[in-house]
Amino acid sequence: MTTFITCFLALLLTSSVASAKRVSFPFMGRNFVLVTPDKSDNKNLPLVVLLHGCKQNPDLILTGTELETEAIKNNFLVLTPEQSILQNGDHCWNWFFSFNQDRSPVNEMGQIITAMEVVMHTYKVDRKKVFVTGMSAGGVMAHNLAVCYPDYFRGAAFHSGLSYKIAENLEEAQTVLTIQDQKSPEYLGKQAYACAHNYGANLLNRIMIIHGSEDKRVNAVHSEIISKTNEVWWDYRDDGIRNSSGKANTVRTTSRANNYSVTKTEKQYPYKNMIEQKLIVNGMAHAWGGGKQVSANFDPKAPSSTDTILKFFQLK
Repeated sequence: MTTFITCFLALLLTSSVASAKRVSFPFMGRNFVLVTPDKSDNKNLPLVVLLHGCKQNPDLILTGTELETEAIKNNFLVLTPEQSILQNGDHCWNWFFSFNQDRSPVNEMGQIITAMEVVMHTYKVDRKKVFVTGMSAGGVMAHNLAVCYPDYFRGAAFHSGLSYKIAENLEEAQTVLTIQDQKSPEYLGKQAYACAHNYGANLLNRIMIIHGSEDKRVNAVHSEIISKTNEVWWDYRDDGIRNSSGKANTVRTTSRANNYSVTKTEKQYPYKNMIEQKLIVNGMAHAWGGGKQVSANFDPKAPSSTDTILKFFQLK
């Protein structure tokens, strides 16, 4: 494994030129795109892992979210893996298969984590400032990564996504987008805790959920299922048992931005200063707010999801 990483580091470094902001490289059967700011060799930098949705690719989501521009402006790295068409014909992450819902070096999560390790060995990365975010299928995979690798990520943001293990096979995935017959957050939260509780200290203590109220692809009820799942999961993380020992202080507010109203629910937990913010953008569909409208899944008229997430991650 050490020899493999050493050889791959040489490939990654020789793929870059001094003026390049984007480095594209193949790894473990898929393509990865890494955005590097000008000052990437000066100090330990934060790293954001960005996961695209179905029928998307790194170029589309980097351009649509404008995270590439923000990375260069605010001096952090962005790693964007691309789903292989050989693994999913619609370029969706296979978040719904049970074998992709465990810590394993050979499943999709494990491949992303291994690529992160390569980047962190190549560049000066602040390992206490690693974050993951994604939209739709990428949002679900981001939740998978957050619950199974909380020792890698300081924060996570799930946009228009679903909860870890809400589906555990293809048949369940085909029906789960509706609001009927959802799995209990009690089950989901317990499963989330089970994925990683034996893997040492957890960094993760900041989670954001963003969803459009008019999302016809992934019903907004899933934002609440994610939040309730997190509540159960974090209660287990407190002391290993379900006893409501980490009950949250909850505050709800409503604001307006770009002619949209935004309902924010903030939960602050006593355990490890955990904080969750859930934002419902009233009137927004299945789309990332702000940025550039490179496809129907980006709404430049809505409040900027990128700006909101980066401020929550304390990256700007």
